[in-house]
Amino acid sequence: MRNSIQILIWISVSVGLSFVILSYNDENNYSKAQQQIQNETVNQTQSNMSQAIFLKNSTSFGNATADLKIKHAPEFSTLTIQPWPIVKPSEKFNITGMLVDKITLQPIPSSDVSFLYESASEAIQPSSLKQIDNQNTGTTGKFTTTANAPDTQGIISVTAVYNGSGLYHSGASNPALVIVSNSTLPP
Repeated sequence: MRNSIQILIWISVSVGLSFVILSYNDENNYSKAQQQIQNETVNQTQSNMSQAIFLKNSTSFGNATADLKIKHAPEFSTLTIQPWPIVKPSEKFNITGMLVDKITLQPIPSSDVSFLYESASEAIQPSSLKQIDNQNTGTTGKFTTTANAPDTQGIISVTAVYNGSGLYHSGASNPALVIVSNSTLPP
């Protein structure tokens, strides 16, 4: 019987000690879990704050940082044709224009501008139009070139085209119409 009591006491002590150890581990695990939750909350709060700052800066041009470059459209001034509106057949005429940043209205320098030179009437065959050489904008965003009028009378169209860059999308001017005629009066 004495052995039975000793065994019972030993079992009670062992079981009791197990509860104490489990309880200690649970408290320790609870403390660790609580600390982990606090760390995750702090990290999430910091992440949300930095995300809110980024969103504010990326959606508002007024708050955008100097390092933030958003690709946007360029804009051409109206093309100027000289002489205008009538050019005699086979004569040269001048084309001038300007390329600017559509948002800041600052000139876009050192950029290639090409031209679409097309017939706008049935009288002028597309094959009679000579290609206009590409131009490069100056420091003020301006460009100038010369073109030859076709031999036949009719109407031609000139459009300036910018192919874009790392900061700008492509863009085109409004077409400039020119009357090719031997007369000095519009038809």
